[in-house]
Amino acid sequence: MLSACETAVGEALSGEWVMGMRRGFFLAGFDHLVMTFWPIVDEVTVQVMADFYKAIGDKEKGLRTAVFLAGPFVLSTTVNLPTP
Repeated sequence: MLSACETAVGEALSGEWVMGMRRGFFLAGFDHLVMTFWPIVDEVTVQVMADFYKAIGDKEKGLRTAVFLAGPFVLSTTVNLPTP
């Protein structure tokens, strides 16, 4: 989870993937990354993160529901998630 503003934004280079933090995390072996393309207000982020981690801890809700609750954040993944 990258909870800062615009963590998914990167620079597009000819013949390359978009260069940014996302690429670095995937090259380091992470399968899932939740990030945002937009600015987000710090006070809002606190509540979004609380809702996200509460849903992740709930075995019936899981990652898909947590990402849905994360509002302005998006999930980038290298694997298929199980359907609820």
